[in-house]
Amino acid sequence: MSTPRNHHYVSQVLSKKFLSDVGRIYKYSKSKKQIASLNSTKNLFSQVDLNTIYDAEGNLDHKSVEDKLNVAFEKDFPKFYKVIVEAVGSNLITGMVYPQSEQITEAASKIVEMGFVGRSRHPMDMSESQDVIFGALLEIANNATEELKNGIVSHIQSLSGITNKLKLDYDILAKAFVDLMGETTYSIMIAPDNHYFLLPDCTAATKRFKVEDDVIDGKTFKNPAMVIGMIFIPINSKILVLAVKAEFCPDQGHGIYHLDGETMLAYNKILFDNAFDEVACQNQKYLQDFKNSFLK
Repeated sequence: MSTPRNHHYVSQVLSKKFLSDVGRIYKYSKSKKQIASLNSTKNLFSQVDLNTIYDAEGNLDHKSVEDKLNVAFEKDFPKFYKVIVEAVGSNLITGMVYPQSEQITEAASKIVEMGFVGRSRHPMDMSESQDVIFGALLEIANNATEELKNGIVSHIQSLSGITNKLKLDYDILAKAFVDLMGETTYSIMIAPDNHYFLLPDCTAATKRFKVEDDVIDGKTFKNPAMVIGMIFIPINSKILVLAVKAEFCPDQGHGIYHLDGETMLAYNKILFDNAFDEVACQNQKYLQDFKNSFLK
């Protein structure tokens, strides 16, 4: 049995939830400025050999990263997805704290972990991160001994045949991002009738907030740091999980919220703006209308 080499940077366990009732999905490309229709998610948000690495013997390994992603995020996604969907189906009053909150917040937190690693799995982000890291190594090489310089250059050249050069441990990365959020509120947002959440090619969208300036002995020192305060991950066309860093939105409480049309469009605009190039949608007309409204 051959090893699949069409690797998805947005997991199919998620993207399949955005298929229409007749099994179609529609994607919009920012660069091409056009909508395409697909009859499956097989070739949606994917690239051949994206997760391929070299093993310890220097052989191409197409499987190990895929297996780790499956164990860390994909295997249990259906279980966490079911918890969220059942909570929405309980017809709770919007804004009220949901029952069994520990079970729901755990499910939301695990789904958010998948959202956090989505951006780093996109080939454009991989390329940007590698340019920064290998650029820094080359700067070191230029001022190093000839032996060290040759070793650095040789190592970089040895990785030229693959996209995934950094071998990131996505499980550890995801948990680190969640830990950095600190005290967090998890909310479930429900789309109004005739509205559909967009799925971005980075899996989830984030919003950053400015850190407070430091005040020392009565003097204010500007702090330029921007930290992630919100992460938005749609889990199907009608439900989005929102994680909010408590200190930035103290009034946002654990709960289920029914969005109005205006707020819904604002959420989709955030998802669209965070996408590297493409977004997908269950409904072709909605995607076309969104394009016409926001992308003139």
